[in-house]
Amino acid sequence: MKTINVNKLTSVGCKVKIWIADWFAQLNDKMDGEIDKIQTVGSYLIEVWKAAGMNIEGGNVEILWSSEEIMSRPHEYWPIVMDIAWRNKLSRIIRCCQIMGRKEEDKLTCGHIFYLCMQFADIFFLNVCFLLCFGYVFCLGTFHFGFENNLNLFIETGGHMSVSHDFGSQLLRRLCC
Repeated sequence: MKTINVNKLTSVGCKVKIWIADWFAQLNDKMDGEIDKIQTVGSYLIEVWKAAGMNIEGGNVEILWSSEEIMSRPHEYWPIVMDIAWRNKLSRIIRCCQIMGRKEEDKLTCGHIFYLCMQFADIFFLNVCFLLCFGYVFCLGTFHFGFENNLNLFIETGGHMSVSHDFGSQLLRRLCC
Protein backbone atom coordinates (compact mmCIF):
# COMPACT_ATOMS: atom_id res chain seq x y z
CA MET A 1 0.00 0.00 0.00
CA LYS A 2 2.85 2.40 0.83
CA THR A 3 4.39 1.83 -2.61
CA ILE A 4 1.09 2.52 -4.39
CA ASN A 5 0.46 5.71 -2.41
CA VAL A 6 4.01 7.02 -2.80
CA ASN A 7 3.97 6.33 -6.55
CA LYS A 8 0.60 8.10 -6.90
CA LEU A 9 1.94 11.15 -5.08
CA THR A 10 5.21 11.30 -7.02
CA SER A 11 3.44 10.78 -10.37
CA VAL A 12 1.70 14.12 -9.91
CA GLY A 13 4.85 15.92 -8.81
CA CYS A 14 4.66 15.60 -5.03
CA LYS A 15 7.84 15.21 -3.05
CA VAL A 16 7.73 12.45 -0.42
CA LYS A 17 9.93 12.15 2.65
CA ILE A 18 10.16 8.68 4.17
CA TRP A 19 11.42 8.91 7.73
CA ILE A 20 13.19 5.74 8.87
CA ALA A 21 12.69 6.24 12.58
CA ASP A 22 15.59 4.21 13.93
CA TRP A 23 15.99 6.21 17.15
CA PHE A 24 12.25 6.01 17.75
CA ALA A 25 12.30 2.24 17.35
CA GLN A 26 15.11 2.08 19.88
CA LEU A 27 13.16 4.23 22.38
CA ASN A 28 10.11 2.01 21.83
CA ASP A 29 12.05 -1.19 22.59
CA LYS A 30 11.88 -2.61 19.05
CA MET A 31 14.47 -5.31 18.27
CA ASP A 32 15.36 -5.26 21.98
CA GLY A 33 16.47 -1.65 21.54
CA GLU A 34 19.57 -2.69 19.55
CA ILE A 35 20.21 0.10 17.04
CA ASP A 36 22.29 -2.07 14.69
CA LYS A 37 19.44 -4.56 14.31
CA ILE A 38 16.92 -1.73 13.87
CA GLN A 39 19.01 -0.13 11.11
CA THR A 40 19.38 -3.49 9.36
CA VAL A 41 15.60 -3.88 9.34
CA GLY A 42 15.28 -0.31 8.02
CA SER A 43 17.67 -1.11 5.18
CA TYR A 44 15.64 -4.23 4.37
CA LEU A 45 12.47 -2.14 4.23
CA ILE A 46 14.03 0.16 1.65
CA GLU A 47 14.92 -2.86 -0.49
CA VAL A 48 11.39 -4.25 -0.11
CA TRP A 49 9.90 -0.93 -1.27
CA LYS A 50 12.21 -0.91 -4.29
CA ALA A 51 11.33 -4.53 -5.12
CA ALA A 52 7.62 -3.68 -4.79
CA GLY A 53 8.09 -0.98 -7.43
CA MET A 54 8.38 2.21 -5.41
CA ASN A 55 9.85 4.92 -7.63
CA ILE A 56 12.67 5.90 -5.26
CA GLU A 57 15.12 6.84 -8.00
CA GLY A 58 12.86 9.45 -9.65
CA GLY A 59 14.09 12.30 -7.43
CA ASN A 60 10.79 12.90 -5.66
CA VAL A 61 11.36 10.43 -2.83
CA GLU A 62 13.78 11.29 -0.05
CA ILE A 63 14.63 8.59 2.47
CA LEU A 64 15.82 10.00 5.78
CA TRP A 65 17.16 8.20 8.85
CA SER A 66 16.10 9.91 12.06
CA SER A 67 19.48 9.39 13.72
CA GLU A 68 21.39 10.97 10.82
CA GLU A 69 19.03 13.91 10.32
CA ILE A 70 18.84 14.77 14.01
CA MET A 71 22.62 14.53 14.43
CA SER A 72 23.23 16.67 11.34
CA ARG A 73 20.98 19.50 12.60
CA PRO A 74 20.77 19.20 16.39
CA HIS A 75 20.59 22.99 16.80
CA GLU A 76 17.27 22.90 14.89
CA TYR A 77 15.79 19.69 16.29
CA TRP A 78 16.33 19.74 20.04
CA PRO A 79 14.90 23.23 20.67
CA ILE A 80 11.64 22.05 19.05
CA VAL A 81 11.58 18.93 21.26
CA MET A 82 12.33 21.01 24.35
CA ASP A 83 9.59 23.51 23.47
CA ILE A 84 7.04 20.72 23.01
CA ALA A 85 8.04 19.12 26.32
CA TRP A 86 7.84 22.48 28.11
CA ARG A 87 4.49 23.56 26.63
CA ASN A 88 2.55 20.31 27.14
CA LYS A 89 1.27 18.65 30.27
CA LEU A 90 2.38 15.08 30.84
CA SER A 91 -1.25 13.92 30.63
CA ARG A 92 -1.56 15.31 27.08
CA ILE A 93 1.64 13.57 25.98
CA ILE A 94 0.58 10.26 27.57
CA ARG A 95 -2.80 10.41 25.76
CA CYS A 96 -0.83 10.14 22.50
CA CYS A 97 0.88 6.87 23.39
CA GLN A 98 -1.30 4.85 20.98
CA ILE A 99 1.04 5.94 18.16
CA MET A 100 3.66 3.71 19.82
CA GLY A 101 1.26 0.78 20.09
CA ARG A 102 0.87 1.40 23.80
CA LYS A 103 -2.02 2.22 26.10
CA GLU A 104 -2.27 5.00 28.66
CA GLU A 105 -2.41 2.44 31.46
CA ASP A 106 0.80 0.68 30.30
CA LYS A 107 3.95 1.20 32.31
CA LEU A 108 5.66 3.87 30.25
CA THR A 109 9.35 4.62 30.55
CA CYS A 110 11.00 8.02 30.26
CA GLY A 111 12.09 6.86 26.81
CA HIS A 112 8.46 6.49 25.76
CA ILE A 113 7.65 10.03 26.89
CA PHE A 114 10.74 11.30 25.09
CA TYR A 115 9.64 9.40 21.96
CA LEU A 116 6.30 11.20 21.97
CA CYS A 117 7.85 14.66 22.29
CA MET A 118 10.23 13.79 19.47
CA GLN A 119 7.35 12.50 17.33
CA PHE A 120 5.57 15.85 17.63
CA ALA A 121 8.80 17.65 16.76
CA ASP A 122 9.38 15.64 13.58
CA ILE A 123 6.45 17.28 11.85
CA PHE A 124 7.95 20.73 12.28
CA PHE A 125 11.60 19.67 11.89
CA LEU A 126 10.96 17.93 8.57
CA ASN A 127 8.85 20.84 7.30
CA VAL A 128 6.23 18.49 5.87
CA CYS A 129 2.97 19.70 4.42
CA PHE A 130 1.09 16.44 5.02
CA LEU A 131 0.99 14.85 8.41
CA LEU A 132 0.27 11.15 8.36
CA CYS A 133 -1.56 10.63 11.62
CA PHE A 134 -2.06 7.31 13.33
CA GLY A 135 -4.25 8.61 16.10
CA TYR A 136 -6.86 11.29 16.61
CA VAL A 137 -5.34 12.53 19.88
CA PHE A 138 -1.87 12.80 18.29
CA CYS A 139 -3.34 14.85 15.42
CA LEU A 140 -5.05 17.18 17.86
CA GLY A 141 -1.91 17.61 19.92
CA THR A 142 0.17 18.42 16.86
CA PHE A 143 -2.39 20.90 15.60
CA HIS A 144 -2.72 22.63 18.96
CA PHE A 145 1.05 23.03 19.14
CA GLY A 146 1.14 24.26 15.53
CA PHE A 147 -1.60 26.82 16.07
CA GLU A 148 -0.14 28.02 19.35
CA ASN A 149 3.20 28.59 17.63
CA ASN A 150 1.87 30.05 14.37
CA LEU A 151 2.90 27.03 12.27
CA ASN A 152 0.85 25.85 9.29
CA LEU A 153 0.01 22.19 8.76
CA PHE A 154 -2.22 20.14 6.51
CA ILE A 155 -3.41 16.74 7.57
CA GLU A 156 -3.93 13.37 5.97
CA THR A 157 -4.99 10.53 8.22
CA GLY A 158 -3.67 7.03 7.85
CA GLY A 159 -2.85 3.89 9.74
CA HIS A 160 -5.92 2.60 11.53
CA MET A 161 -7.84 5.81 10.81
CA SER A 162 -9.73 6.40 7.61
CA VAL A 163 -10.05 9.75 5.92
CA SER A 164 -13.57 11.05 6.32
CA HIS A 165 -15.47 14.29 6.34
CA ASP A 166 -16.63 13.39 9.84
CA PHE A 167 -13.01 13.25 11.08
CA GLY A 168 -12.27 16.67 9.58
CA SER A 169 -15.40 18.13 11.15
CA GLN A 170 -14.52 16.67 14.55
CA LEU A 171 -10.99 18.02 14.28
CA LEU A 172 -12.13 21.52 13.37
CA ARG A 173 -14.75 21.58 16.17
CA ARG A 174 -12.10 20.56 18.73
CA LEU A 175 -9.60 23.13 17.47
CA CYS A 176 -12.06 26.00 17.34
CA CYS A 177 -13.49 25.46 20.83
